[in-house]
Amino acid sequence: MEQVEDLVNFFDFPINEECHEYDECDILTTFIEAGKAVFNAEYDQRYINNKQKRFKMCSESFSLKMSALILPLDLDGSFLMNNSSQTLFKTHLSFPSADQRTPAIDSL
Repeated sequence: MEQVEDLVNFFDFPINEECHEYDECDILTTFIEAGKAVFNAEYDQRYINNKQKRFKMCSESFSLKMSALILPLDLDGSFLMNNSSQTLFKTHLSFPSADQRTPAIDSL
C-alpha cells in the first residue's frame, strides 16, 4: 500500500483485497482523486452474517466511490455481494479443482 502514490500514474485501476479489514481504504483514494476506479474484495464472514457490519462496510465503500465485492474465502463461486445493491447473489458457478485444470500450452 505504501506504493500507491508512486503507481497511480502507471495503472488504470487497483484491485485490492480486504482494505476494510485492514483499515487501508483511504490510501486508495489517490486513484479515485485521479479519476480512476478502485475495486476491492472482502472475505470476512461478518459481512455475510451481520447486516449492520455489511451496511457499514458497503456505505463506507460507496462514500469513498469504491467498488466492493463480498466473496467466499475459498472463491468457490457460491455467492457474491456488491456494495451498491447489498444483495447476496447466489451463483451457480463451478470452478475446476487444481487437478482438473488444463495445463498451460507451452507452444502451438
